[in-house]
Amino acid sequence: NAASLQTQIWVSWDFFVFMSIIIGRVRYSLVVGVMLLFSNILFAQSSQSPYSALGIGEIIQPYLVTNVGMGGISVGYPNTRHFNLMNPALLGVKESFTTFEAGYTGETRTITQNDLTQRNGSGNLMYLGIAFPIKRGRWMSGFGLVPYSYANYNIITTGNVNGAEDEEAVYNFKGDGGLNNLFWSHGVRVLKNLSIGVKISYLFGNFDNQTVIELDQDYSYNSALVESIRVRDFNIGFGAAYRVNTGEASGLYFGGIYELKANLNTTVFELLDRQQKGSGITLSSDTIIDNLKTTITLPQKYGLGVSFVKGIKWIISADFVVQEWTGYKNYSGESPLLSDSYRASLGFELTPDANSVTSYMSRMVYRTGVYYERTPYVVNNDQIYDFGINFGVSLPVGQASLVNLALNYGQRDGSLTTAISESYIRFSLGLTVNDIWFYRRKID
Repeated sequence: NAASLQTQIWVSWDFFVFMSIIIGRVRYSLVVGVMLLFSNILFAQSSQSPYSALGIGEIIQPYLVTNVGMGGISVGYPNTRHFNLMNPALLGVKESFTTFEAGYTGETRTITQNDLTQRNGSGNLMYLGIAFPIKRGRWMSGFGLVPYSYANYNIITTGNVNGAEDEEAVYNFKGDGGLNNLFWSHGVRVLKNLSIGVKISYLFGNFDNQTVIELDQDYSYNSALVESIRVRDFNIGFGAAYRVNTGEASGLYFGGIYELKANLNTTVFELLDRQQKGSGITLSSDTIIDNLKTTITLPQKYGLGVSFVKGIKWIISADFVVQEWTGYKNYSGESPLLSDSYRASLGFELTPDANSVTSYMSRMVYRTGVYYERTPYVVNNDQIYDFGINFGVSLPVGQASLVNLALNYGQRDGSLTTAISESYIRFSLGLTVNDIWFYRRKID
């Protein structure tokens, strides 16, 4: 198993004890502990995908498990009990709870091309986040850690050797790594129905790539180009949200996000190795690039979302998010063949009776959604698309906290029969803990 592109954050039982104390609720301790224990064991794995060899790997959207259950709805989704990781302005519509969010996902993936099939699986911590009020009913802030992208691939192909057309070689492309996003968000309600927000992100991570060339000769050695890329830099994004009242207990919410283009500071190190054939043992090594200081250009990202909210009964929501990957540049200043991506999502949420005292199932929250995405990946002039259907549910715990579940089935393919097809099933588990902090009680 290749290491995840997400940074390995080993969460110990000491952290679990700390979270149990600051949450101040003994009944949440078991749930928090189970989640952190599983994240401690399984955080370091990610599924293999040949498409993750392109650009900065497979892009991961900052969704909560609740967003996943609705097909990835987030930009205009005004759920007051959750920390919105994508649109910072929606912090301004939250209730005055301090909210702790944690999520875990596991998946199984099947990759096919012609008559070849490969299956693999993975498990990762999706996110950690905490949001809290600075000025109740007016200003919320929050911190979070989410993956931005990951790469995990192992591709083998054959081809002729340059300058020797009668010689054939086996090319093995391997890589793993990725980017993480540590961010600080603020959401402020500037008018009764208008909120704005800002998100400051610190993007960091490493990519380790290797190309091994093996000649079809018994006496030959293998040549390997070993590449290590280290990325560290800041980026900034903005958000807005506006509510139009349509009735006594209903409203129409509009949301928007915009993330700036970023030139990320990057350090590159490259070696040319001579390896023993069969064992892979390095016999000699020459440095080609020694800590080159350069940049990687991430393109701008923007999106719109709209939701119709009927009290605490139901929500229907739609999102459209675009990222202009034609503006991406790698550390060499080159623009690989990537296309502008977009993702359209539609989701629905229903709570039969949030105030029921006789039926627990009536207080549960049910979700479903679909999405359609044009990915940035173009292979042999074949545009790759992604489609999926999602289901989710939230289980109330105590007065305001939730255990969230989501199931996602997706299919990734091109329009031509030569494309590599991927199908995947993901199961996600999330925890939302809401409590009141920093509250000064008054005695009349």
